[in-house]
Amino acid sequence: MMRLTVLFASLCIPASAAPLVPLSDADFAASVSRVSVQTSVLSAKFMAASIDIQDAQIVASMREQNPEVRIAALKYARSTPRIQHAVVRQQVSAMAANESDLDAKVEAVRTLYWVTSPHETQQLLFRLARQDQSPRVRSMAYKAQHTIASHTSTIASDIVKEFGSETDLEVQKAAVWALFESGGFPIVRDTLLRVSADADLDQGLRVAAVKSLYGAMQYSEIWHGMLRLANDATQPKDLRLAAILVLNGSNSSEVIHPIEALLRNSDPDVRAAALQAAGNLTPELRRFFHLGYTVANQYISPIENE
Repeated sequence: MMRLTVLFASLCIPASAAPLVPLSDADFAASVSRVSVQTSVLSAKFMAASIDIQDAQIVASMREQNPEVRIAALKYARSTPRIQHAVVRQQVSAMAANESDLDAKVEAVRTLYWVTSPHETQQLLFRLARQDQSPRVRSMAYKAQHTIASHTSTIASDIVKEFGSETDLEVQKAAVWALFESGGFPIVRDTLLRVSADADLDQGLRVAAVKSLYGAMQYSEIWHGMLRLANDATQPKDLRLAAILVLNGSNSSEVIHPIEALLRNSDPDVRAAALQAAGNLTPELRRFFHLGYTVANQYISPIENE
């Protein structure tokens, strides 16, 4: 299928970005421990390239009274291989479980994503996702499981199950977000497709489900479902545009003619979305579908911006 690269501000996809390069799954495993992150002024003493802060100092900084210093220490730890050292991992886990400052606790839960000891962190993340009193913490705990869920069907299935019983809308959206790499599992793509089509559900939740189906667009039932939404003028505008954009993930020749038909639609936003669907997977689309990307040869996980 011919690929065009056309970007439109009217689709509300962020346009400012450094040059980005798509990252393969193999590269991800090699680079996840050296993620480049933005930090506050308080983190400057940690981030100097010529300084290697020792484990004891990292842990001490994570225990400082000022929560902004604790957050800066978390960001430093996950930007270095020291995040895998037992004493550092244990302190991050302790903060995720017991931190009193909400912002610092959310940052600690986010940092668990970089800990490559899934058996050590999975139970904590799942317990936080189900039981923590803060919706922000529960949301981040779901999102921090996105990669391990893509490799482990039982974890993906558990997220689907918990999503079904969750009552907080923002946490529901986070659970759907966490499944964006898990579309290879039938229970995941069936659930996301059902959510995207359910007119009784929140519009934003339905859009979130469409976004998380990008990686499952090789399955005919998925792109057929997205075409139904894309061609239904009675659907909410944001949902319809998302369904058009997600067609970018399909390589089926059967989506070509429907996209060409959308290019003749009377709505300029629909035509713009159809052009992007026909084009390459651009950095803007990668962000829209919360996919990872690289800056200066360093992987940026989508969870960084959540």
